[in-house]
Amino acid sequence: MRLGDRMLLGLDGQDDIKVVWDSYHDHEGVFEAFMRNGLRQSSLNLGCMWYRDEEWEVEGEIEEGPPVKHEFVFRARGDVKCEEFGMGFGEGDEIACCEVFKYGPEDMKAQFQASGLEEIGIFKASNAPFYEYLLKSKNSKTLEKAVV
Repeated sequence: MRLGDRMLLGLDGQDDIKVVWDSYHDHEGVFEAFMRNGLRQSSLNLGCMWYRDEEWEVEGEIEEGPPVKHEFVFRARGDVKCEEFGMGFGEGDEIACCEVFKYGPEDMKAQFQASGLEEIGIFKASNAPFYEYLLKSKNSKTLEKAVV
């Protein structure tokens, strides 16, 4: 990020764990299907069918925080092998996937300051704790160090 650049960053600051849980665990299983599809696609892209739906169970985990944290965990139901890459998972091995943290404006302000960003403006959605932050670099050298 160059000194004159601006960035608009949208973040969900929801801290109600029921709302967060329900947003990732819908009745139709859309989000879980999305996550499973990503792992299936990785098998196809790698040319090694290491992921098959029936070999993995998926669970959600949530921590109250602050900040509220949600993640999906894929757990092997038995031994899973990928001979082509000499890799495998034992029964009970886990893959943490889609780890999400929900920070509010005060936490984000501290993070922006620590990373050399200055908040120019903050805009809150009228119906939810979703925020957009307009940011700029305080100092190009600070950002270059943070990016490296």
